[in-house]
Amino acid sequence: SNPGCGGCAEGMAGLVGEGEVELSTTNRNFPGKQGPGKVYLVSAATAAASAVKGYLTGAW
Repeated sequence: SNPGCGGCAEGMAGLVGEGEVELSTTNRNFPGKQGPGKVYLVSAATAAASAVKGYLTGAW
């Protein structure tokens, strides 16, 4: 899937599926808006650090 904009695009793009996890640098989210999976709102630094490490981590 390609989650991220699916909620705003009325489901035209991928949503976060059940059991999936998304790190998003957007400024807001509502339960279920981006799908049934877990969505964490993070800073750009945390997103970058997590992408490098392969798991949710702090940017320090």
